[in-house]
Amino acid sequence: MFYDRIDFLGEQKGEKGTNKYFRCQKCGNALILSEEGIIYEVSAKLRLI
Repeated sequence: MFYDRIDFLGEQKGEKGTNKYFRCQKCGNALILSEEGIIYEVSAKLRLI
């Protein structure tokens, strides 16, 4: 998915560098840019099992 409008939430120190946290203004999903350069996406929707 492509995100064109994101807000920077902050950063957290990792073992080697920092993880950066963002939130999409459109869908509310959180994006995490890890210190290794990997982008993780966390859905804003709560899923009940």
